[in-house]
Amino acid sequence: MPRNRKRQRESRMAVAKRESIRNWVFVGGGVGAVIAVIVVGIILISGDPSGPGQEISSLGVQHLEVGQTYPNYNSNPPTSGPHSPSRTPRGFYSQGTPDEGLVHSLEHGYVVINHNCNDSVCPELVDDLARIFTRYDEKLIVNYRPETQSTIALTAWTRLLTMEEHDEELIVDFIDSYRGKIGPERNVP
Repeated sequence: MPRNRKRQRESRMAVAKRESIRNWVFVGGGVGAVIAVIVVGIILISGDPSGPGQEISSLGVQHLEVGQTYPNYNSNPPTSGPHSPSRTPRGFYSQGTPDEGLVHSLEHGYVVINHNCNDSVCPELVDDLARIFTRYDEKLIVNYRPETQSTIALTAWTRLLTMEEHDEELIVDFIDSYRGKIGPERNVP
């Protein structure tokens, strides 16, 4: 009899050990899943996707007085910093528009395609950018900006991509990577 009891006891202990290990595996897996959900949530909330272009340090979100300009941006064209209290609305600006309003739009999650070509110098590029512009119904601006050092400079909040030649695939990738996804007030129209 003692041998049977010993076997039964050993069998119960083995079953209890397996159940304990299984419980710890379930708990560990559950904790791991919760941690993964939290990490993904933080990444989505931070709105800081990786994408094309370089990251430019933020100069903040200060509003200027109406009509005031800010000459000390840390990129050309600017990607953040003091700006107009009014954003520049979605549009195709063939005469250009002030940087301070564009920066406010970037704060709201816009992408701006700046270019230094006008209709008389490179009409094909202007037509190509117009075609891209029509694909998007919000948060996109095409802006003629003669001060732009490269032919095309795409901006989003703290992001800049410059190019000398039209590359539609790269332009669309930039737009899709950042439009409505980054900017301190990206959820504001």
